[in-house]
Amino acid sequence: MKMTGKDPVQLLRYMQDASSQLTNEIQQLRSGAYRKLYQQTRSFIDALQRSPQAQTTMYGPSVRTITEVRQCYEHSKILDADRPTHFTSVLELFLDLVDHLQMLAGRATDWIGEPVMELTVHPKQEELCSKISDELRFWIQFTDEENDFTELHKHKTLEEFRGLNSGEVPVWGAVVNLVPVLLKSAEIIADQQTKWSSITGRLGMGIYSQQCKDSAEQNGDGGSRGSSGRSSAGSSGKSSNKKKPKKTYADQVDQRNKGKMSLHERPPWKPSSTIPHNLFPKLHIHLSDPSKNF
Repeated sequence: MKMTGKDPVQLLRYMQDASSQLTNEIQQLRSGAYRKLYQQTRSFIDALQRSPQAQTTMYGPSVRTITEVRQCYEHSKILDADRPTHFTSVLELFLDLVDHLQMLAGRATDWIGEPVMELTVHPKQEELCSKISDELRFWIQFTDEENDFTELHKHKTLEEFRGLNSGEVPVWGAVVNLVPVLLKSAEIIADQQTKWSSITGRLGMGIYSQQCKDSAEQNGDGGSRGSSGRSSAGSSGKSSNKKKPKKTYADQVDQRNKGKMSLHERPPWKPSSTIPHNLFPKLHIHLSDPSKNF
């Protein structure tokens, strides 16, 4: 990863602000325009079926791209003439959401995607960076005007909608699920960026100074530093050889008992290997071999 001349701390704060702004805009869409579209799912499908190209839907969806939805919208306006209907308004609502998501996809790439790529220098950051890049790639792909969004199910789990029977979901599932799936993808990007920032904060800004140091060594300073490092390592190795290793408690007990385990050190689950003897020498009690008592 190459580093720009920007301050990592300032860039990190900028990304956090951008992530918060992205989350707020997605929440506003969910509570506003998307809520209205979701409540009119049945009308949205009826609006698509008004177009000649969407009336034959027995063998699969005939509306497969955002461009074709725009064509349905233009045809619906022609049918309405001077009296706009709710069919045209719900198609306009869908296209407004798509336009907004297209704009946010570009902003998220500039605000989050590129800075994350620049600031990912540690192995613990790479997994989240990869997830953010994948979600951004998916978001840009499915907001493309000519992309076939019927392949949406290959990448994401589709949402469930009320008002659609089992026969209509396979046919119109792609176009109906496009907006909610993209909204969820945007939320995932903001969430992963928050986790990435948390991991970066725990690692500390020292990872970027270390990267600058490594790049300086690769540019030619590594020879002198390497030799000084070897000399310091050699001196430290000599000093470490002078120190005697400290004996542990187990070593001291082993030395004292000459390799034999004493009664105090024997684990309670290990039976004694010695013959039973008089535990109270002041009493005239002599224990015999227990095997002879049978």
